[in-house]
Amino acid sequence: MFLKSVSIQHYKSLAEVEIADLKPLTLLVGTNAVGKSNIVDALKFIRDIAVDGLDHAMSTRGGIGIIRQYSPTRPFQISIKANFIQLFANEERHDGSYEITISSLKGGNYRIEHEAAAWWDEHPNFNAEKEEWVSDGISRSSFTRNVSGEVQLDGNSLENQYPQDVAVLGSRMYQVHLLSSFFSRFRFSTIFPNTLREPSRPDTDRALKESGQNWASVLKALKKTTAGRLSLDRIKETMQVVMPALRDVAVKSVGGYLVPQFRIQDNDDANAHDFDPVQLSDGTLRIFGILLALYQTPPPPFLALEEPEQTVHPAILATLAEAFREVSEQTQIFVTSHSPHFVDFFQPEEIRVVSMEKGKTLVSPIRRAQMESIKERLISLEELMMSEGLQPEIT
Repeated sequence: MFLKSVSIQHYKSLAEVEIADLKPLTLLVGTNAVGKSNIVDALKFIRDIAVDGLDHAMSTRGGIGIIRQYSPTRPFQISIKANFIQLFANEERHDGSYEITISSLKGGNYRIEHEAAAWWDEHPNFNAEKEEWVSDGISRSSFTRNVSGEVQLDGNSLENQYPQDVAVLGSRMYQVHLLSSFFSRFRFSTIFPNTLREPSRPDTDRALKESGQNWASVLKALKKTTAGRLSLDRIKETMQVVMPALRDVAVKSVGGYLVPQFRIQDNDDANAHDFDPVQLSDGTLRIFGILLALYQTPPPPFLALEEPEQTVHPAILATLAEAFREVSEQTQIFVTSHSPHFVDFFQPEEIRVVSMEKGKTLVSPIRRAQMESIKERLISLEELMMSEGLQPEIT
């Protein structure tokens, strides 16, 4: 499953934003404070509903009054819709969707006005003769939920009504497990080098947390599985562009904390020595954290990274972009950036220009005239950004 398009209304600065034709790798490019992070957070909001429920998703953001776009008169309703594609055997593809609309009430309360979804379930059947599971076909599933909390599942009404502030997506209803599992496995990453320098307590979560705070536990877990060791080898190969003398990365326990160790050996005759994270530069730690997010196992269906170019030397950005390209073959990558050097390593079709007009965030493909100039090699993406800036297509 992967995202095909996203439509967002009245979420923070996003009055009416639609991002269509999402690629395996999509870059949101724009200056500071135009709303790139709000787009990422809207997707994270859906992830949080699927994982912890709507109440938690709201409360961690300060409530409905904080995330709803400001209106001097009647309050806006927040609406988010995600369209996705499911892939099956023989390259069979089917469209699915999830949408939710939320309105505010007095006293900081809120209610779900509408919630709906459609997806496809595959029915496995065990073939005793071949001793393997085979597909017994697929069927379409759906639910709709109205403002009264009445839910229809595959056209049949459920007996119980849902509370006005409880989403079906995060309700643990087994019939929507496939849908909730898809969104709950979305990953988001904003790596802070200072966070990686701090000793961390052992963590049972094998998915890298957004800030990278559990990276030592993730590293330790990677070494225990074949897939994890392969991922770690790929990370080390890429890191050797930054640290040619890097030989291994291990994790040691110190007073109940976990501390990663970078094994350095300048040449075959030199003695190997270990570096703690506090001895490494911000850029080196940030690159390692980004690679750990990219190559985590099992691979998530969707990964968003914000401004990965920060503190990274321009000469290393090509290596980082290559890693993004490789990982996008199995994980859909969503990146925010405002670096001309980094953006230049991607295709113009993969870029969405983010701008702001009268306090509202706008998202659009690159203007056609600029797109044609890039394709005809008259100018590069970097040169455009450094001169006139990437311009949105006028609609």
